[in-house]
Amino acid sequence: MRRSAILLIVAGFLLITAAWWFLLIAPKNRAITDANDRLAVAMDEEIVLVQSIQRLESIKSNELQYLAAINEVETNIPNEPQLDVFIEDITFLAEQAGVELSGISTAVPVESGTTPGLFEMTVSLSVDGEYFEILGFLFGLEDLERLVKVQSLSLVPQFETVVIEADPGDDTDDPTEEPTTEEVERIRLETLSTEIFAVAYTRSGVTVVTTPPAEGEAPPPEEGATEEGGGG
Repeated sequence: MRRSAILLIVAGFLLITAAWWFLLIAPKNRAITDANDRLAVAMDEEIVLVQSIQRLESIKSNELQYLAAINEVETNIPNEPQLDVFIEDITFLAEQAGVELSGISTAVPVESGTTPGLFEMTVSLSVDGEYFEILGFLFGLEDLERLVKVQSLSLVPQFETVVIEADPGDDTDDPTEEPTTEEVERIRLETLSTEIFAVAYTRSGVTVVTTPPAEGEAPPPEEGATEEGGGG
């Protein structure tokens, strides 16, 4: 009987211990584990938020630089082709470089195949001038506020045809006889005829020319290829 009582007491103690563990300790441990997991997640989120705040503070401190960069991009690549402004810039550049601008032609802007939202407008320029004048024009072309990329060019020397006439002198019986043509000579000039093929960039494919046409000329189309003659 005494042994049975001891066994019952031990069994009761174990049962109470098990109940205490499952009902009190185990839930507390799970709660502590969950709390630690939430704490780790919160700490990770805090790190991300701190980094975001630091980036925002950096952007705020460099706001003027970012605005200047955005303005520069908008100037280099305008929202619209602004063809009339572009032609004015090219004409002024030709005057400054000392070359003769004999023609400008442009094509309808087409969307770039590599950069979405970017349009490329093909430009063809015909200029005449000496070598170093043309070189200065090319440097000025790529130094414009408008982003322009020269793709290719061709240089053709210019020649002048000179007719040398023979004077009949004393060997002719008729002093009224007109001189006869003896030789035609081509003299190479210092000027070069240059064709420049370039690309100007824009963020829209709509081409509108606002420059009024000259008297007696038909107005240029609102869209499509346009041409303007220079002082050639």
